[in-house]
Amino acid sequence: MSTLSLNNIAPITLVLTPMPQAAPNFSVGLVLTHATSVPGAGRVQDFTSAADVLAAFASDTVLNAFAAMYFGQADFTPVSLKVGVKANADASYAAAIAACVDADPAFYGVACVSDVSAADQQSINGWCQANGRRFFFATQEADCLTPAGTPTNMLYAASIISYARSFGVYSDSASDSGKNIHAAAMGFYLTTQYDQPNSLKTALMANFTGIGSAALTQSQFDRIAGKTDGSSPGWNGNAYTTFGATKMLQRGLAGDGRFEDEGLALDWLVANMQIDYLNVLRSQRIPATDKGSQLLVNAPKNTLNKAVRNGLLAPGYWGFPGFGTLKQDDWVDKGWYSYAQPVSSLSVSDRAARKAPAITTAIVGAGALQYLAPTIIFQR
Repeated sequence: MSTLSLNNIAPITLVLTPMPQAAPNFSVGLVLTHATSVPGAGRVQDFTSAADVLAAFASDTVLNAFAAMYFGQADFTPVSLKVGVKANADASYAAAIAACVDADPAFYGVACVSDVSAADQQSINGWCQANGRRFFFATQEADCLTPAGTPTNMLYAASIISYARSFGVYSDSASDSGKNIHAAAMGFYLTTQYDQPNSLKTALMANFTGIGSAALTQSQFDRIAGKTDGSSPGWNGNAYTTFGATKMLQRGLAGDGRFEDEGLALDWLVANMQIDYLNVLRSQRIPATDKGSQLLVNAPKNTLNKAVRNGLLAPGYWGFPGFGTLKQDDWVDKGWYSYAQPVSSLSVSDRAARKAPAITTAIVGAGALQYLAPTIIFQR
């Protein structure tokens, strides 16, 4: 018996909605080495273990020392390390890192092998500040401790320029472990699991495998990192040294004096909110009405709520001039508040250009506690 197709009655066309765009990967670092090519891969190759790096670059001892430190930590395990190379045609190391991004942009942290000069590392540092990457470096420069005249060390340079995306660690050791302490620091921060509750990491009590404690006097540590109570700034550097009987990384500062964990988390927040806005715009045609703009306001709410869960944001008082229904000194119970100007506030030209009204989000940082000055009162 023959049968006719139901398309005669109800022809259905299946339309697949666009796949949501993914946010950048904040768990991958890249190390730039002197090699002029990656075996079989050109500019950049991805590795998941120090043994794989050794197999590909058997004779590159400084690279292998970096990889061993990056992957060899007991308390955290990075998932990936990209190795980028400096080709003979590159005019500078900054040009080399830019070429690596063109070849494979899926990395966030950037570091160099230990024998790249301070001047070349500074050029890469500057490139990272301008291009949304985080730069990690180690230094053994003597004038970190006893500056004469105008300091020239990398910590001073990063702090005086106020590099917000730069994390420098002083080491007093010329051993491979001392020269590559920045590899451990990069792995430490890049293993933050932002999707998990209470996952942000401070440098307080961070323990690194295979690294000796720097022998620093109190005044030397204060010069590098500033006083732990924040009363006197240093060069916004960091050191892995012994406090009491415990080795730890302190103080967890970026070059501009802000804490590195907060800077990384804010980068994660911004990137994910951008993706949220993009995905809602791709998913439907947003009408130029107040209801339409509310779709944009609501787009990043899951990311913002995730930022509360992972420890970046928390409920608190808003201490700045308000907007929308938010007033100065109001309690922000969700940890964030978003508001869009009415569509009626748009100019004729903005409406013609299909611009959304201004959207503003107030976020209240949870902060972290890593210094205390308790009082003990003893009664006999």
